[in-house]
Amino acid sequence: MLRFKARLVARGFSQQHGVDFDETYSPVLRYKTLRMLLSLICSRDMTLELMDVETAYLNAKLKETVYMSQPEGFEEGGREFVWLLLRALYGLKQSGREWHADLNAFVLSLGFTRCVFDSCVYLKTSRTGRLLILSVYVDDIPSAFYPIDAAEWAEIKQLFFQKYAIKFLGEADWFLNMRITRDRSRRLLWLDQQAYVEQLLDEFGFDESKAVAAPGAQEPLSRAGAPSTDAEVREMRMVPYRRAVGALTYLANSSRPDLAHAVNYVAQYSQNPGESHWRAVKMILRYLCGTKDYALQFSGAANKANSGAGEGTDAAALPTLRAFADANWGGCLDTRRSTTGWIVLLGNDLLDWQSRK
Repeated sequence: MLRFKARLVARGFSQQHGVDFDETYSPVLRYKTLRMLLSLICSRDMTLELMDVETAYLNAKLKETVYMSQPEGFEEGGREFVWLLLRALYGLKQSGREWHADLNAFVLSLGFTRCVFDSCVYLKTSRTGRLLILSVYVDDIPSAFYPIDAAEWAEIKQLFFQKYAIKFLGEADWFLNMRITRDRSRRLLWLDQQAYVEQLLDEFGFDESKAVAAPGAQEPLSRAGAPSTDAEVREMRMVPYRRAVGALTYLANSSRPDLAHAVNYVAQYSQNPGESHWRAVKMILRYLCGTKDYALQFSGAANKANSGAGEGTDAAALPTLRAFADANWGGCLDTRRSTTGWIVLLGNDLLDWQSRK
């Protein structure tokens, strides 16, 4: 069904610190935490469901006194009248923080305990003694529970329904532009962003390009490759370098560790890129042409082999946590600084990675 939406948005850019807003920070679920939860869900064969809160910010009450001009065409009583905002309207600087505080208070009232290491993860022991997990990314709420606790989880969902305007999306198959595919019979789960990669390639005109085997640059990059003439500067201004690097950075941080080093390499020249730097970015895009369906695999069977307790119990020992790191020696041609890379695995599941100069 075709739907048309309209949203009233406040002009938050006109707010003044200390006058109509104070704190603005609001946490969200970390990607590494999400991957750890997926590994746990897969190993213990838990059900993963997703909830979405509609018009989430409007549920939070404002602490500050905020006035707003009436929107053009909808004035009541004349333009000299303004509105006193009671709720956290979209566009206000503090709206995200106030919404998170409201949701946090509600979740804690349900008997959940907030995780110390990631404030967007909540845990609770069910009536059967098993684990209930609830996590938050702004208005998306992925949650996990054992099938035996389905009735208790239905009660919790009913309380959410009574508190907020909420959509229950069933078992999660999409989250934050990432596709989740499960094979519960083999305790396997895959996380990929094929749709995002295809959209990215189409945007930059590489959807029909010839694929390459590796994302690395074909030549060493340095500041010497920056534009040296006015004509080169004008030419490079027409190239969407920063847009491409930003999109690739999101991809490398969320689900594609194979891009981490190459993207870190080209991101260092975003301030003043040259033709050689742009060729390196195009190599990454061509690499994506042949690897758009690559996915992170979470293997519950491998995790179960590493644990020491029976199926369906929260007393099971966690799989072995392993980390690997390496560095080159003075690899940067401009500063002679080294580049360090590391990966962290839980059992056979990749949790975190980084490439950093």
